[in-house]
This record gives sequence, C-alpha cells and structure tokens, in this order.
Amino acid sequence: MNKTSATAYTNRLFMLESCKRKVRIDGRSVYEPRALKISFVGSPVVDQVALDAAARDDTSLDPLNDLSVPAAVDCQWQRGHAEARVGQTVVIARVSATIITPTIDRPAEGTFAVNCDIPADMPPTIPASQVQRLVDRAISETRVIDTTQLCIEVGTKVLAIRVDIRVLNDDGSLVDAATCAAIAALLHFRRPAFSVNDAGSVVIHPPTERAPLPLSIHHTPLALSFAFLRGSSDMILDPSSKEEELTLQPPLVKPTNLINMFSMMAHKPLTPAAENPKSDAESVADNDSEGAILTVVVNRQNEVCLVVKPGGAPVAPATVLHASRLALTVVADRLEVIRNAILADRLARKVQARLDCQ
Repeated sequence: MNKTSATAYTNRLFMLESCKRKVRIDGRSVYEPRALKISFVGSPVVDQVALDAAARDDTSLDPLNDLSVPAAVDCQWQRGHAEARVGQTVVIARVSATIITPTIDRPAEGTFAVNCDIPADMPPTIPASQVQRLVDRAISETRVIDTTQLCIEVGTKVLAIRVDIRVLNDDGSLVDAATCAAIAALLHFRRPAFSVNDAGSVVIHPPTERAPLPLSIHHTPLALSFAFLRGSSDMILDPSSKEEELTLQPPLVKPTNLINMFSMMAHKPLTPAAENPKSDAESVADNDSEGAILTVVVNRQNEVCLVVKPGGAPVAPATVLHASRLALTVVADRLEVIRNAILADRLARKVQARLDCQ
C-alpha cells in the first residue's frame, strides 16, 4: 500500500468532517479569521513601562499630533517599512520614492507601482503569478494613491512611488497579508517636501530641513480570501495553507487496499457488503466537485472594490454577497489594527525623541 496516498486520503476525510461540523483543524470556526499583527521595521523600540510613564507625566504626548517630533529627529528612523502577520503567514512591504521624468501623455502625474516577490524556494499554494496579479489589482488598479499629488514640476519632475512586497512565510491567505502589509506601509510612509523658490525653481527639502509629508491616499482596500473545499459546499474564511491545498489539489483516489489492511490486522475476511463501507465524510470526499478560492477586496467606506475567483467551481451570487458582507466586517477590524499600530509607532517616536533630548 502507498502510505502517502492513504495518509493524504485520511487527512482529507478528517478536514472535510471537521468542516462539516463547523470546526476547522486549527480550532477556528468556518467564519473566524486569524489575528492580524502589524509592526514597523526600523522604528524605535521603546519599553512599555517608559511609554506608560511618559503618557502619565506629559499629557502633550498625543499620538495624533506629529508636531512634537522634530523632523531632524524623526528622520533617523525608517518610514514605510511594515510587516504583517496573519497566523503563520508573514509578509513585509517597503515603500520607496524616486524622482523621475513624467510620461508625455501624463506630464502632471506621478507613477505608482506594486511588486510582489515570492522566493523560488518557497512556492505558495496558489501560483505565484496569480498572487502577484491579485495584489497588483487590489492595490494599484484600485487607485489607492492620488498620483496628481506626486507632481513636483509639470513635465519635468514627478515622484514615482513603489511598493516592494516580499513573502517570508506562507501559511495561506497570502494575498490578504500582502495587502495588509502594503496598506500599512503606505499609511506609514512620508514623501519629501518640496517648494518653489523666488527664482521659480523647485526645491526638494531634505527631512532634516522640513518634515516629510504623508501620501494622498484615496481609500484603503484590503483583500479577504474564502475557500470552497473540493468535495464540499461549505465556505470557509481566511483559509490556511492546508485548506488551500485541499481546495486546489486534484481529486484523491481512495487507496484500494486501505480497507483490506484493516481486515488483515483483524484476521477477518471482509464480507461483500463491507468491502466498501462509506461514512458520510467518505461520501463527500469521493465527490468530484471542484474547489475554488474567492477573493473579495473592500475598503473602509463599505465599497466592494474587487471580486476575483480564478477558475474552480461556480459560486452562486447569493454566496458572493454573503462573502462580501463578511469581508466588510473583517476588513474594518483589520484596518483598526493597522491604525492602532501606526498610533503606537507615532507615540514611540515621540517618547524616544524626548528621551534622546534628555
């Protein structure tokens, strides 16, 4: 008997039976997402005790106010370098800005590009080209940034904003984590300030001279993935890598000698009626219906920006509407996590600046 095929078949039976009982192998319910954690690379690390003490002693340490951190002090820490963790899926995103010459057809607009890098030694469950395309459509094609605000001098100088995303570990819902990291990095990033002098020339100010400015962001779309397991009609939210494998893998053939093995262990011959006993889960597993991955991109304004289902089993419109409503709730919670992380980083910068001045 092929031990690998028997193990794969029994694992599939276990996962399908768990999904049927509305419980997943990691203990979550079918509509329960994993927790999102956001951190910023290169930001000051301040002890929580110092943060609490500074907040008690000085009420001016308001994280919503950037004026208490001088630009010359704030520029020593990085901006726009975020790390997102969704379960065991880890993705980092870094935003950079360069000055380029605009195109002829759009002389007063900057450019915005998204690049997603997946290491060759860590192939994701979903094809890498499909992940890269989905991330680009969710962030770039939904016009997150107002490119007209990136113009420095019409026809001569504009800013080119680039988001580089790199996958560190894949445990499912890779597109979801990538969009969270990209949006967090864009909100955290600051572009250089520029002005026009008396001679009519454009002056780009270094961060030590004038505080950099945040990007003009239209909206903050985040992606949320749903999986329809092969052989099951149940929809699960935020699938793990094992659940994605079960969704996208080809149909498993039941090992012919799987039951005979248990018969030999019991030293009893099988009766004709017991040669192929099937439980409810086995009947579902033998179903040849395809699985599918549905990705819904929504923003804080409760707008559905994108719905993508690349192949797989057909999904009813009512199911898509139900997934969209679930996505609105989850994305609102994740945007709040990103906002709190930015506020915490802003407070840490203020406290560290105060400590450095002492």
